[in-house]
Amino acid sequence: MDKSISMPVSVYALGGLGEVGKNMYCIENEETIVIIDCGVRFPGVEFPGIDYVVPDFTHLKNNRNKVKALFITHGHEDHIGGIPFLVKSLNIPVIYAPRLAAALIRNKFEEMLLQKKEAEEVMKTDCDAIKKENETIFNKCEYNNMELKNKKIDNLQLVMKSQKLRDKINNIKQIIKQFREKINKEDKKLK
Repeated sequence: MDKSISMPVSVYALGGLGEVGKNMYCIENEETIVIIDCGVRFPGVEFPGIDYVVPDFTHLKNNRNKVKALFITHGHEDHIGGIPFLVKSLNIPVIYAPRLAAALIRNKFEEMLLQKKEAEEVMKTDCDAIKKENETIFNKCEYNNMELKNKKIDNLQLVMKSQKLRDKINNIKQIIKQFREKINKEDKKLK
């Protein structure tokens, strides 16, 4: 199978940069958006009477046909707290999460009066099944998600690779190699 990408991939944050909370990142190409995490931020005194601050879902709503999956890295509120709000805003075909995070998300669905059946249909927790099911989530894009057993309890990591990125890295390595060779030649001349 050819695992190269013919067009650029965008990686961007809808929350979680420069703040504690609202972690939400997207990986997007021409046909697909994959979301990583959807958390909340707990407001301080600047937002009296507000319980949660959630990421802005406008871009996802405007591109709802491209949204293919939501990957959850772990079950902290700043990574899962916004999921019920996201699910109310647009259809998320599948949510991949570690088992503990999945249980917490199901509980949130119940609290927000979302159908438990919906939660059961979209939640996937088995790491091997996640890998197998998503070989085509990004057309021609190689990726893996791995269970990290030694860092935090029950979490997932998503690793994306593209031929274009590999080519750029190899080009940079070649430039560095040429630069080092030039410096070595100059050093030899000085001796």
